[in-house]
Amino acid sequence: MKEKETPSINENAAVIETNIGKIALFFRPEPFFISRVCFPRNHSEEESPAYEVPRLFDVIDMITDYFFGEPITTPWDILDMTPLTDKQRAVLEATERIPYGEVKSYKEMAEFIGSPRAYRFVGNTLAANPFPLLIPCHRVVRTDGAAGKFGGGADLKKRLISLERHYRFSDATFQNAGEKK
Repeated sequence: MKEKETPSINENAAVIETNIGKIALFFRPEPFFISRVCFPRNHSEEESPAYEVPRLFDVIDMITDYFFGEPITTPWDILDMTPLTDKQRAVLEATERIPYGEVKSYKEMAEFIGSPRAYRFVGNTLAANPFPLLIPCHRVVRTDGAAGKFGGGADLKKRLISLERHYRFSDATFQNAGEKK
């Protein structure tokens, strides 16, 4: 597995090298808020001096650690949720509650937010999730088990689910290895 790399930070974006490629973290420095997390296809490598933004490196560490098997604790207090409706926020909050390494269907999520017929709304909200990884929309799949929409593409969604399951079950195996049967 790759070692952690130092992110490059440009104006109001940090680019993080991960096992799946580059992830861009867009932020506002004062007061600090994360505005969006993206899986960029093409990104400039021009570097500018690093910002001294409290919490930015904490978020970068969370995302980097995720790829080493560490679940992310959603940093709600620094996510800019103002462009979202109350119903969209409810979908994202419910999605954050899905345990690491598990998946739920769009239909189950619609039922969970109290709108059992709103599974398309759930899907559209998650497809437009401005904070992938920080809010784990990749853990929501179609009822038939297919990946469904994802900002980084269906293949990446499958890789993230597989990564979580790998770490979740390898940790459980390791923890149980010393127990007497």
